[in-house]
Amino acid sequence: MIGLFLVSVVAGMILGAPFGPAGALVADAALVHDRERLNLTVLAVVAGNGILAFIISLGAGPVQKIFEKHESLFFLIAGVAFIIMGLFLGIITALSRARGLSGREVRFASKGAIGQIAHSLSVFFITLLHPGSIAALLLLTALLSLKFYTFSDHKIFFAAGIAVGSFFVFSPVGLLFWAIGKKADRFIAHFRYGLAAVFGFAGIYFLVRSY
Repeated sequence: MIGLFLVSVVAGMILGAPFGPAGALVADAALVHDRERLNLTVLAVVAGNGILAFIISLGAGPVQKIFEKHESLFFLIAGVAFIIMGLFLGIITALSRARGLSGREVRFASKGAIGQIAHSLSVFFITLLHPGSIAALLLLTALLSLKFYTFSDHKIFFAAGIAVGSFFVFSPVGLLFWAIGKKADRFIAHFRYGLAAVFGFAGIYFLVRSY
């Protein structure tokens, strides 16, 4: 149990800011919104990752069997999903810069409790339903269920580890971006392009593994 939890914490950190789709959302919240929006975004992302991990872990047995028979298909799906994420993030970043969007222009786009709740729910569902996260956690579930024979009986530790690992990444990253503040207009664009490139390379790696 402890071993599964610790491995899941590490996995949650790896799937966090560098590779996870929610890293850009946390960075945007830190750079262009207030502190309350940042905190709610981090909590929404952590909750989304933890719940998604638990939902996927419910099918650990079937996923393990499918993975053993169709390993190449899993890597192919993950590769395509990561490449699509990279292209999408790169295009959105380019369009945002072309339109001259800045934190000052969008800082007060939605005020009040309703606006905060709506934003948190959107971040939660983006994290929960993102194809890249689903593909990555399916692959991770298959691998860990092969390594830990009691995985199905202790899947709550897997979900908790993913949530804790996500928090360990997104909370300090969010605070770092918050400290940078308005001086990082260009930094967020470079961060997004870098994240898009990471998605692309990860996708290519998975595609190569599928053959």
